[in-house]
Amino acid sequence: MGVAGLVGWPFVGLLALPMAVGLLRVLPLRSVVVVGLQAAGALGLMVLLADTVMYGKVTFSPLNLIAYNVMGLGGDSTLYGTEPWWFYIANGIINLNIALPLAAALPVVIGLRSIFYPARKGDSSMSSRKNDSLTEIWWIAVAIFCPAFVWVLCMSLQAHKEERFLFPVYPAVTVCAAISLADASHYLSSTPWKFSKVLGRVFLILGVAVHAVFSVSRLANLVSGFSSPIGVWSRANAELLAMQSAQPKKQILCLGKEWFRFPSHFFVPDGPAGRRDSQVRFVKSSFSGQLPDEFHGLAPSWVTTENCPGSPGATDQLVQTDAFSQLRQHIVRVLAATRTASETLNSWNQEEKSRYLNVSDCDFLVDQGLLKQTEPHYEEDAEWEILYSQDFLDLSRSRFPFKTFYVPRVGQRFRLHNPYFLLRRRVQS
Repeated sequence: MGVAGLVGWPFVGLLALPMAVGLLRVLPLRSVVVVGLQAAGALGLMVLLADTVMYGKVTFSPLNLIAYNVMGLGGDSTLYGTEPWWFYIANGIINLNIALPLAAALPVVIGLRSIFYPARKGDSSMSSRKNDSLTEIWWIAVAIFCPAFVWVLCMSLQAHKEERFLFPVYPAVTVCAAISLADASHYLSSTPWKFSKVLGRVFLILGVAVHAVFSVSRLANLVSGFSSPIGVWSRANAELLAMQSAQPKKQILCLGKEWFRFPSHFFVPDGPAGRRDSQVRFVKSSFSGQLPDEFHGLAPSWVTTENCPGSPGATDQLVQTDAFSQLRQHIVRVLAATRTASETLNSWNQEEKSRYLNVSDCDFLVDQGLLKQTEPHYEEDAEWEILYSQDFLDLSRSRFPFKTFYVPRVGQRFRLHNPYFLLRRRVQS
């Protein structure tokens, strides 16, 4: 957790607090504090050195992230949207289904087990040893439950919420749900009823089956309803490669309102020797916030300008020399990019018009056709032809629960789609 918090995402450190308390059961307080400070100091120093090298100035990025998103210094995370307090509960139920209430019920289940099956001190019987083992499992379960509870509580207090912020606690929630289900099944099996063992086993199997069915249905819904951007961009990659072979000029692929679904530049092919023969740009849409920007920067004078992106006469490719020289040039290019701050970036999510390109300069365009949109319907323009199209689930026009979970045959009547397409500018004859 320390590595994840300092090297990755600092908020993950919240999950380590209950675990640190758990260590006090087997280690003295002094040892926990000393070892914790030593590990945090060593990791923090490495992060500080790496950030300083990459940014060219003394920088500690975890602290910057907390200052911006929590303290509101230099900006505010609420600029990127806010959600109600129950947002994570609703998303947790959708993605985890019965696992979430089972996990939430774990303290209650543990409490009932402690009441009905207390451990008896001084009793060395098998039953007592079994109860002692269960007590230990209960204590560990609480240590697992607390990180998830603390995480959801702290994240719910923040106005800006995103579904992906729940991902770090999914493992803890599923473990808590499994312990809760198994413990409840054991309790039912231990009752004096005639068919108690069968009832406990059926309860366990039914719980696993219900969770599996809803999970598969949710996964199938995500794949069938929202995978079209990956399919369209895979086709875009193939088209750009074909154009690079047929025409030596740069190809410009544009995005409008679908800018936030751009997967990554891994779907945009490079030309020979790393030359950038394709470029992704933005056209104006109804979105009025800040769009992403490319890295900028100039390399030191001992690297030729022909191989420095952004400099006059740049070719955006590496000189074909020995492997060491290529590695050195690559490192210089990276450092030149990360150490140069863009003058058009701001921390207040304000629109920057220099990001936009006129749609007439675009060779390709990725877009989604909505029934109600303020942007032009490019797919209906005679200047464009549809190269590839896939269906994208329209949540606003589809009905619950069929827009959330995939139900074969019956659910298809209540699921409406929009075309998600790749357009190419027609060649003027």
